[in-house]
Amino acid sequence: MNNKNVLTFTRLLHDLYVIQKLNLYDSFEIMKNSPCCRKNKRLRLSAKDISQSLREGSLLSTSLKKCRYIKFDNTYISFIEFSQVSGNLSESISYLKDREERSQEVFNNLLSALIYPVFVFILAIAVLFLFFFYGSFLNSTDFFTVDFIKKIALDFLVIFFMALFFLYLLIKNLKENKVYEAFLASGFLIKSGVNVSNSLDYALLILGPASKLGQIFKRIKEKLEFGMDFPTAFRELTLIPAFSAIENLFFLCGQGRGRADLFIKAAELLKIQDDKKRNFCLLLVEPVFIGLTGVFLLTLVMNFFMPVFMNTGLLQAF
Repeated sequence: MNNKNVLTFTRLLHDLYVIQKLNLYDSFEIMKNSPCCRKNKRLRLSAKDISQSLREGSLLSTSLKKCRYIKFDNTYISFIEFSQVSGNLSESISYLKDREERSQEVFNNLLSALIYPVFVFILAIAVLFLFFFYGSFLNSTDFFTVDFIKKIALDFLVIFFMALFFLYLLIKNLKENKVYEAFLASGFLIKSGVNVSNSLDYALLILGPASKLGQIFKRIKEKLEFGMDFPTAFRELTLIPAFSAIENLFFLCGQGRGRADLFIKAAELLKIQDDKKRNFCLLLVEPVFIGLTGVFLLTLVMNFFMPVFMNTGLLQAF
């Protein structure tokens, strides 16, 4: 879900705490007076509340949970909690900044992809109203019958639902791949010293424990805890066509190979696969909607002008 406030907040925290190496309290004191926060009331109040909470001795994760002005998801807070225990807060903030930027990029791509279909749809509606206005102006009641209106309405609904179905497929392919994020998070955590089993707990937070993929990862975690090897434990996931690209990667992994690299490479493979699907979908947007609009307009013209030609005797002249 798009949340520009979380992205801006994380970027500011990254710049002050990670890049400039200020302590947390000073970071938030400076943040609340920054130009971004002066222009954004929610950011300013959030920085002020968190600064006050830190001064009173609360942990950053606790302060984020209590924040009333910006909503931080469970994964975000869990990473902060983990980093407070492991002592690598800087690395976690850097990861969360990258994560929020990826999420914003996905949202921007989706928004850009929807602009053209929406424009074409509005154009089709405008042409439809123009035809009806033209018919009313001519007082052409002979062909403005109930049957004619039903035909136009039916054609419009068919084209409309075809367009909605294509938009559904487009959004499905453009939205964030949670398995990619789960693998990337697990790889980051393993590199930070977390064991594989515990890293999958964070993957479950991203996927949602009750989701179908969450249940698969839960079973994978249990299999690994019982000592099962990686290829066998992940077999259920790799049998799903969308994730078959990583099957060979897990099959070739050896006991001496870095587990973090394995998860990160799996994430990279899924990203390459997703980028190909997204680019293909984006290429289809223009021709598909031009085609749908063309079919609708052709149907409209035929239904509208054929009775006119018949009534005026133009066809009979031939």
